[in-house]
Amino acid sequence: MNVSVVIPTLNAQKTIAAVLLRLRQEDVKDIIIIDSSSDDNTQKIANAFTDRVYVIKRANFNHGLTRNLALDMAKFNIVVFLTQDAILCKDSIAKLIRNFDQKDVAIVYGRQLPHKNADAFSKHLRYFNYPNYSIKKTFDKKDVYGVKLAFNSNSFSAYKKDVVQSLGGFPKLDFGEDVYMAAKVLLAGWAVYYDNKACVYHSHNYSLKEEFERYLAVGKFYKSQNWIMQTFGKTTKEGLNYITDQFSFIAKSGRFELLPQFLLKDVLKFFAYKIA
Repeated sequence: MNVSVVIPTLNAQKTIAAVLLRLRQEDVKDIIIIDSSSDDNTQKIANAFTDRVYVIKRANFNHGLTRNLALDMAKFNIVVFLTQDAILCKDSIAKLIRNFDQKDVAIVYGRQLPHKNADAFSKHLRYFNYPNYSIKKTFDKKDVYGVKLAFNSNSFSAYKKDVVQSLGGFPKLDFGEDVYMAAKVLLAGWAVYYDNKACVYHSHNYSLKEEFERYLAVGKFYKSQNWIMQTFGKTTKEGLNYITDQFSFIAKSGRFELLPQFLLKDVLKFFAYKIA
């Protein structure tokens, strides 16, 4: 398969073999591992699957700039970025990249499904952000989707290398580089495609502290990149949609005892976002 797959890693020995085994099953020709000086057996495991394992200093890792480094290394124009804990479903790479047959598509991202051990909060977030239908997003739909139009995934997404580099590449960011690039691509007249048939298992059961820190990062991102909201719209409507969907999720599952915890997390995330 003529596609480059890039996986940034750090102490990934628990999951990286499973990720790479799925890539081997799909006959991916170019697998690039950029490892941030792991202390465990990540490099040893990765070397058993690919001869393209590159080690960088941990302090030099940056979500945006490290992806630019990977783009320069990639042998093919279609480049898939995977996180070290995203476990591919069958034929997911093939399903993802087939969407580039649509010549106006520059980014494709797939569906994230919750792991079996995912808690209710993590399950709902995945179902809300990654629905069971595909979406083709173009700039003329910004009044329909608002800022959600630029939603993207850094865990499982594919890019046209030449388009990304023509737009200046990824920015120096520790969070939100995926949304930034989707916004740039849409503004340049390209399409972003969400394919619900291309799936990975990927979820995290965040503590209250972790939720707070994550939404603090979200708030800082949108504050530093305020042009995104100025162009696509604010997040207020999206927040209301999220809360409404939560109530529906709780009602369907019959887990009404979780309502106080959902509301507590909502308040915490809103507060973190605002103080950023």
